[in-house]
Amino acid sequence: MPLIPPRQLDGTIYFGSDDKYVYALNPDGSQKWDFETGSEVNASPAIGSNGDIYIGSQDENLYSFDSNGNLNWSYDVGSETTPIINYDGTIIIARSQIHSLSSNGVILWRQGITPMLNTPIIDLDGIIYLGSSNTSDMIPIGDFYALDSNGNRIKNYGIGPIGENRSERHSPVISSLGIIYINTLDGFLHAIYSCGSGLANSPWPKFQHDNQNTGCAGN
Repeated sequence: MPLIPPRQLDGTIYFGSDDKYVYALNPDGSQKWDFETGSEVNASPAIGSNGDIYIGSQDENLYSFDSNGNLNWSYDVGSETTPIINYDGTIIIARSQIHSLSSNGVILWRQGITPMLNTPIIDLDGIIYLGSSNTSDMIPIGDFYALDSNGNRIKNYGIGPIGENRSERHSPVISSLGIIYINTLDGFLHAIYSCGSGLANSPWPKFQHDNQNTGCAGN
């Protein structure tokens, strides 16, 4: 299923391209701005409450732009990644580690998790959930973790291996009853009771913003 490019409430659309550029388009399709990164851009952007845009590139950096395309900062993640945003504006990104950044790009904490992480999700209580994959004796295995807003592990659940970080096929959703659903590469759909009771009302609590994957800021 093709992704819907994330967009502001004013209809401005944001996306990356194989030509290394991040693009912003006006609602009529005309180009608003572009920015060249160091490599292809296949990750999905996140949009903050102030209109700032966050997007990863295969040059292994996360970029932050204001709504006019001015670069605020970049952060070396070590891999392309899709960010989410917590209540207080902190940016959460995951790959070989999970990182928490302030809105001005300062690292707040890192947590070592088994490599191969998917895009996290945040519940109403600010708890962060994410899946991982590893290979033990050449057998792919996976875990699903719950972390508090300071990166401390609360719980972990054994599941099958998840897919690529930027893959919408393995991005979790959370119901209003607090049940998290995630599918894994072994063909199973897992339902996990969370520590909270629904998706966070933060600026960008999951991949593509909401459980409907609308990609629309403010929905």
